[in-house]
Amino acid sequence: MTFKHCLLVVAVTSLCLGSAQAQSVKQAIEAANAEFVKAYNSKDAAGVASKYADDAAALPPDMARVDGRQNIQKF
Repeated sequence: MTFKHCLLVVAVTSLCLGSAQAQSVKQAIEAANAEFVKAYNSKDAAGVASKYADDAAALPPDMARVDGRQNIQKF
């Protein structure tokens, strides 16, 4: 096998692994979104708030900014 063939094999393998990782990330994002929607539709404030960072800010339309996970949960 020549050097060029080796490089080609490495490149193709890297692309395949990158694609698998991207699919895994996509699935994780979709699962987190589904959990958020389920909590929101169930009116589970703690479940919705758990998806936010401690120092998050929510920007509801035509309302004041809501800072922090605890305040987002109260909102």
